[in-house]
Amino acid sequence: MAKVNDQQIASVTGFLSEFKGLKISSNKDAAVIGFDGAKAKVRVYYHISSNSEYTVNASFDLPLFQSGIQYNQFESDFSSTTLSSLQRGQSMASALTNQETFIQGGSGVITKAEFPYLHLLNELNKNVTILRASLVIVL
Repeated sequence: MAKVNDQQIASVTGFLSEFKGLKISSNKDAAVIGFDGAKAKVRVYYHISSNSEYTVNASFDLPLFQSGIQYNQFESDFSSTTLSSLQRGQSMASALTNQETFIQGGSGVITKAEFPYLHLLNELNKNVTILRASLVIVL
């Protein structure tokens, strides 16, 4: 469109009507969890060649989010991992994960620690009150 000087992309408004958005993703070693969308922008660099010996280099900035319009989508594929049988909204026994725990922001994977017999402490002695409990994780 730029090469044929299409007027549809001659203005920022026209360009944004053609340019539907960006996909921000990571490689398998990192994650994109969040950033300040109000400060984020896309800088488009271009050059205009003329018949003269000079080439004009220019750029313009596009706000990444405009008028509160935003769409977020997190996708996770655990099919070839220890979490392959994990179902959304369901717990998974640690026996199925080789006693390993997982936390992954964005996908909703969290660690849930259950202490099924903790309530029995009150039954040992009715005069005992638990004032504090600490979970210590040693790596």
